[in-house]
Amino acid sequence: MDFPLRAEGLIPQRNPIILVDRLLDSDEKASVSDFLIRKDGVFVEDGRFVSAGLLENIAQTCALRIGYLNRGQQVRIGVVGAVKNFTTLRFPTVGETLTTTVKETLYIDPALVVSAETRVGNEIVATCEMKVFLTDHEG
Repeated sequence: MDFPLRAEGLIPQRNPIILVDRLLDSDEKASVSDFLIRKDGVFVEDGRFVSAGLLENIAQTCALRIGYLNRGQQVRIGVVGAVKNFTTLRFPTVGETLTTTVKETLYIDPALVVSAETRVGNEIVATCEMKVFLTDHEG
């Protein structure tokens, strides 16, 4: 598969709530997305991307991973079941690009557990552990 891939079609989210632009890489252990923060974004306040946006970006990177691993099938809707050790080191600003990596620690359908790290360039801006549960609903 040639990377990068557009996120559309791999995730159930639709505009204006799409917070991943592309899947940059994915293998048996991890997936990496990117997202350009735009000034008209739902999670932008006073030019900064807020914590809820960072968490949703991580959740959508999980959705992107699942969509890629199950490509060719209907995209399933996932629900965040738990977030642990969420840390925001800095609120990124409009015009910056997030690069988010989710490393799979467990995937037993319907549950995906990841450790996540979001960067702007080489700077880590957020980290957490997240559990996502897939529903039987399709997006």
